[in-house]
Amino acid sequence: VTPLNSEQRKIVHLAAVFANNFTNHCCTLAYKLLEESGINPKLLVPIIAETFRKIDEIGPVKAQTGPAVRWDTNVLHAHTDLLRPNPAMRQIYKLMSDSIHYYHSEND
Repeated sequence: VTPLNSEQRKIVHLAAVFANNFTNHCCTLAYKLLEESGINPKLLVPIIAETFRKIDEIGPVKAQTGPAVRWDTNVLHAHTDLLRPNPAMRQIYKLMSDSIHYYHSEND
């Protein structure tokens, strides 16, 4: 048990929402994309498990990979084009990609 004051508990709860609730929702969206394309979403389970293993081992900053870190605009544009039929998911993709890119460009 880690003793926390009231303010610290609020911060831990907020951090847990990012780490748990938002992560779970991203997995929900990923599963939806695959299911709508007739692909078994269980295909993602090994990569999700590997991601959490790496986060535990080296931390989330070093574990981050993907087109947003590299700022691979060809891939980013191709992905946003694929998401054109789903504006909400497209907006989430852009916001998350921008956040990843800017965080890593300022902290690497």
